Amino acid sequence: MPKSLFYFLRLCIAALCTLPLSCVTAKDNLKSEINAIVPGKMITIDAGCFTIGRVKRDDEYAESDEHPQDLCIEEFSISALEVSTQAFSQFVQSSEYASYLQSSDSDVLSCWDNTPINGERTWDWYSWPSWSARNKDKSLLSTHPATCISFYDAMAYIAWLNEKTGKRYRLPTEAEWEYAARGRNNDFFAQTVPAHICTYANIADASHATPDNFKCNDEHPALATIGHFKPNSFGLYDMIGNVWEWTCSKHDPSFDGAEVRCLPLDNPGNRVSRGGSWDDNAMGARITNRSAIPPHVRISLQGFRLVLDTKK
Repeated sequence: MPKSLFYFLRLCIAALCTLPLSCVTAKDNLKSEINAIVPGKMITIDAGCFTIGRVKRDDEYAESDEHPQDLCIEEFSISALEVSTQAFSQFVQSSEYASYLQSSDSDVLSCWDNTPINGERTWDWYSWPSWSARNKDKSLLSTHPATCISFYDAMAYIAWLNEKTGKRYRLPTEAEWEYAARGRNNDFFAQTVPAHICTYANIADASHATPDNFKCNDEHPALATIGHFKPNSFGLYDMIGNVWEWTCSKHDPSFDGAEVRCLPLDNPGNRVSRGGSWDDNAMGARITNRSAIPPHVRISLQGFRLVLDTKK
């Protein structure tokens, strides 16, 4: 069992707290702590029906696992922004999870490292896990999306957040993610129009280091701060580009119902990641493009956002 999964299970069964000597003071402190860690604005998405998968105009670029299917989803609430580096850092600093981020399996590259600074060991952030790019990203900001997040890391963060807030946050299903990303009236952010895409998404465009890009300029050759670009018609930011986003759904090439469910945590199957990143061109960052990622893998282009479960 991966260490991060073990930590998640341990956190889920831990006692929430013990009674303080001063209930009033403890309650005030808890309220302040909760206010500091709760996610930003949650957007309620009304129930509806749509066609998941590729649209006809994308036939030239679509993959075989994007075969369209009609389905309906219930109302849900999704965060307007991706989880930030600052938010994830609060989790790491206030929990025991740092030890799991420090030591990865031998075949997994970690994005946190225990680096000596002035003779002391401290946690520092590495936005590039690749052995070929070991330098720290000096430009990483607290307002950047949290990257290098495995599925298990995201689930541990969510378990911690739920314990602290008493709410039920989770990852979106694949169907919820695509429905939210499409926006009202299935508008796709108008992202097939070259003049528009760089106002809505941080992708591999003319500012990117490689020639394989879209011919507009979003002025971000790499990671951008969350919420920098225009939101879609639901008010959701960065659904396309910047970083890929985890869903809780199993990758099923045939869209055979897995897209509307969360795969159980102890199932090691690949989860679907959606949305593309700053390193993907417009075709790679299409709303319907699907990526199947093992749950233990940490990638510098991978982040996540939250759904709030309000069902009783």
